[in-house]
Amino acid sequence: MSKWEEKYFSDVCVVDKECLPEDTDPSYRFSYISLSDVEKGRILTSVQELCFKESPSRARRIVRQNDVLLSTVRPNLQSFAILNSSIKDVIASTCFAVLSERGNNSTEYVYQYLYTDHATRQINQLVLGSNYPAINSSDVKRLKIHIPSSLHEQHKIAHILSTIDDVIEKARTTITKYKDIKKGMMQELFTRGIDIATGKLRPVYQNAPELYKQTELGWIPREWEVIPLVDVASADPHSFTGGPFGSDLQTKHYTETGIRIIQLQNIGDGYFLDDYKIFTSKEKADSLFYCNIFPGDIIIAKMADPIARACIMPNFAERYLMASDGIRLHINGIKYNSIYLLEMINFPIFRNLAIQKSTGSTRARIGLTELRQLPIKIPKTKSEQTKIAEILISIEKRLVIEQLQLNKFGKLKQGLISALLTGKVRVSYEEEKIVKETENATT
Repeated sequence: MSKWEEKYFSDVCVVDKECLPEDTDPSYRFSYISLSDVEKGRILTSVQELCFKESPSRARRIVRQNDVLLSTVRPNLQSFAILNSSIKDVIASTCFAVLSERGNNSTEYVYQYLYTDHATRQINQLVLGSNYPAINSSDVKRLKIHIPSSLHEQHKIAHILSTIDDVIEKARTTITKYKDIKKGMMQELFTRGIDIATGKLRPVYQNAPELYKQTELGWIPREWEVIPLVDVASADPHSFTGGPFGSDLQTKHYTETGIRIIQLQNIGDGYFLDDYKIFTSKEKADSLFYCNIFPGDIIIAKMADPIARACIMPNFAERYLMASDGIRLHINGIKYNSIYLLEMINFPIFRNLAIQKSTGSTRARIGLTELRQLPIKIPKTKSEQTKIAEILISIEKRLVIEQLQLNKFGKLKQGLISALLTGKVRVSYEEEKIVKETENATT
């Protein structure tokens, strides 16, 4: 097996090999890659085509097949990519360093190495304390890399990691597709609703205006109504309530175990975020029982970002305690469907109304009183609410499956980066194992 060495980037690749000269033909046309066109391994397909005379002054770096793009502006965001296609006339912004092949070394290996902890630490040290988080070409040349002397081994390592990248990209593309489907379906469902007799969307207003009525929220089906959000709450006096005053729940009340405190960090836009965990004692939670929240309740965030985002509390525990910036909504389950209400609260129409009623110049906040009176549009029958919810749930299930797939291979890649790009695990065994696993994931 080949030996491993620590080298400088300038030893294994050429940094900024070619640039367009100032006397370039003004009519020369090229595909321009700006900083916003690259995000974590992806070059957007909708890059601009420009001619030299109309291009920005930073459109200068010549990029060829197998060249690596390394963002030198805010490099901590990891706007890195490799140009795998043979497309000609590609020019990148001078906000990138372009890494080209040098000698017996693989730029695909160099690209994958940019995501290692070793590379990340070096880049972070260069921008630490800087008023403007950026590095330059000289900094890139001085970055160190651990690399096997064998080009064959470099290629095998890069192949394993790029195979996983392909699976990750496929999952991302599928997630984007289903998100777009859900967004479009929500627009239709929350505008036309479902005709329970047929199980289909009602005709659009233009084709059947007699099926609709005008309201403060625009045209809605005649079988729907506009009501204040508070009307969907149950008769329980604490069914629509906020968290405790800040002085009633302080850091001194936190404990290692006990009743979990739900903070803004746990409220996702439609989903619960389980990573952030703090607790308080049962006695403290009992003393603030009016601020307890339970599985199946909807929790709404008073503060951005975004404001009034909501999720349903999971059944990880019998109860939780809200922090000051949460709002509990326990709905009347006989009349209303919680999934429908959750999706409507997170829908742009309601979100925009919440933003309009918010206060605060530095960080927007909506009060409980204002939130309770915000109008929502809703079918009068729970059966129609439920039918709409079922359609959205079916799409959401596909999103969850793809997200789990994405998370699985994201973790797998991080583990392999640590193992393969340090030489701790050699590729002869790993290649067969990983390629089989990724092939199984795509079938």
